[in-house]
Amino acid sequence: MEKQEALDKLNELLKEGDNLPEYKLDNNPVYHKWHRKIKRIIEKIFGSTYLSDLEKTKFEPSPLAQGFDDVYNSNGELSRFNKSIIDKKMLIESFIEEVEEWEEHSARDVNTTYSDNVTLNIINIQKDIPKTKVFIVHGHDELAISQVSDIVRKLNLEPIVLRDQVSRSNTVIEKIEAHTEDIGFAVVLYTECDWGGKEKDDLQRRARQNVVLEHGYLMAKIGRENTFPLVKGRVETPGDISGVLYEKMDEHGAWRYKLADELKAAGYKISKDLI
Repeated sequence: MEKQEALDKLNELLKEGDNLPEYKLDNNPVYHKWHRKIKRIIEKIFGSTYLSDLEKTKFEPSPLAQGFDDVYNSNGELSRFNKSIIDKKMLIESFIEEVEEWEEHSARDVNTTYSDNVTLNIINIQKDIPKTKVFIVHGHDELAISQVSDIVRKLNLEPIVLRDQVSRSNTVIEKIEAHTEDIGFAVVLYTECDWGGKEKDDLQRRARQNVVLEHGYLMAKIGRENTFPLVKGRVETPGDISGVLYEKMDEHGAWRYKLADELKAAGYKISKDLI
């Protein structure tokens, strides 16, 4: 995420914290919505680094408070509620100070840790690109490719599907490099295309190996926060890359609205009303 965009989002969080409704016993939906929004934004900016710090500031009403009168609330729960808000705002202010130290359009290092204790240093180069195209990483599931492409078009964006691009005698990796130069976001389709596992008697459905490879390549090139892993069916996902959240391609289509939310967070000017 660009420096100014990150600062704008963090300052917006501070303003929202100043305008929270007063505490009510076991009924503070705006506060909890604010907490979830903070979590989404700091994860997009910093990855999972500060999520544990945020969780320490979370307010949860005590079960003992239920059934007590307002005196109990004012002396106990209200105090903890207000402290939670103050702690969150102080944390956000510290994030703002950190972002202000970034250099414009500079490279940022994001550590992605695998379950086998190998750490991959991903360099995410920040640069300005037009927010008009969405790259689609795919296997052999034609229906899934078509569904994602259709949603991208409905949002007035251009889907880039590698198989549809002219090869010009390039290798696959050369095609990927060429067609992701002006890409700001990617959907990665994990579909039931292959089988795999440690034991031949315990094989699991997996995405094609090229999908996993291209997912890693795009995380390095455009940033983990700008990739949207979409899982269709009972697919075994890659070994616990820290901070990567996989969205289910549910039959009711809720994934479409989640995709739109992520595109908006990535700076794309779209409207969910078009879906």
